Amino acid sequence: MAPRMMRGLRAAWACVILAGCGGGGSGGSTGNPDSASAPAASPVSVGNVQFQPMEYEAFEGDDPIPALTITADVSGDFSKLQDRTVYVGVEDPGQLFGAAPSVSLAPNGLGIQLMLLTRSPNTKTGDFRSEIKVNVCMDSACRQQFAGSPFKVPYHVKVLPGLKFVEQGNINLAAKFGSVPLPSWSTVVVLPAGATNLRGAVFKRGFKILSDAAEVKTEGATVTLQARPVHVTSRELDLYVEAEAVTSTGRKVMLSETRPITYKMTAPDQSAVVYTPASGRLVRSSTSVEVMGGIFQMMSPQAEPFYVSARVEYLDASNGGLDDAKGKAWLVPNRVNTANNASDLLFPAEVRYGLNELCMLSGPRCMAPGHYVAKVILSTATGQDAPQSFLVHLDMEP
Repeated sequence: MAPRMMRGLRAAWACVILAGCGGGGSGGSTGNPDSASAPAASPVSVGNVQFQPMEYEAFEGDDPIPALTITADVSGDFSKLQDRTVYVGVEDPGQLFGAAPSVSLAPNGLGIQLMLLTRSPNTKTGDFRSEIKVNVCMDSACRQQFAGSPFKVPYHVKVLPGLKFVEQGNINLAAKFGSVPLPSWSTVVVLPAGATNLRGAVFKRGFKILSDAAEVKTEGATVTLQARPVHVTSRELDLYVEAEAVTSTGRKVMLSETRPITYKMTAPDQSAVVYTPASGRLVRSSTSVEVMGGIFQMMSPQAEPFYVSARVEYLDASNGGLDDAKGKAWLVPNRVNTANNASDLLFPAEVRYGLNELCMLSGPRCMAPGHYVAKVILSTATGQDAPQSFLVHLDMEP
């Protein structure tokens, strides 16, 4: 019958059936070589051990070290292995390779292949130079080893300091809706030697989905987190930074580090909305339109839908304007988008505004030179106005 493989024993142990598949074996391990008696002679031997020498540099953190693959031939009286389980154990004094070995059969069934994986991520820095000891045994206690077992495989791995925050733990940001300025936070990261292009981003907690709740700026090894307006809620976010580092062998690695953020926005003392920017400005001269339009965004504390309609009122000198437009409707607002799910977006309403087309074409005859002010009032479907309006200033130049 075709041989089959068994795995899943104690840490750093695995087993395989080299011949037959009737009885198999217990599939468990009850001992290890250090506690066993001296090995008895075996009718089967293991030899012709082959492996790629392990000389490698890696960075601390999530910079995977390649698996170490070892192959060995098995020869001798295979009738002695009929329906018996062969046990393979790995001992690593350097404690770099921590997982149980993955063991498989050679295609012809007359050999074994081991794949050893290191602990991940790399949590310890240092120079790891050691020898892996491989035991190939007839029993789980390894009282009877194959001839040629144990054999040793050397390795040399350097784990270099990686990218990490000087301070650890949760970052807490808190503000009251509508308050200015919003909180900021700065820290320093430890950069590996020669690391370049430090950059950062804010993601939703546990996902690589960008969040607009805060922006990140980097300068040298300093990371600054600036909160942005959000609805009244508590958000769980991740601050993510990355930088490119290079080993002494020239291998380029993109290193990254993450810190959790809790950003809590509390309700305002009185009804308020936040506009970004705070106001708008248009410029019209007799020969050209220097600033013909713009966009503003509006956020309400609980994502109230103050974006269903927009109307314009013009101010004169008596109520905040400098000049009287004398009935000229020079401003046109147009709602360009609203949130499908306002709680997931930074701004649930975005409004485009611009000069009335007739005013744009009529040159200096549109209105006399001066400074004019209009306010854009946003409303809900039921006619409830936003508590504050957005002001647009027009400079009509000679």
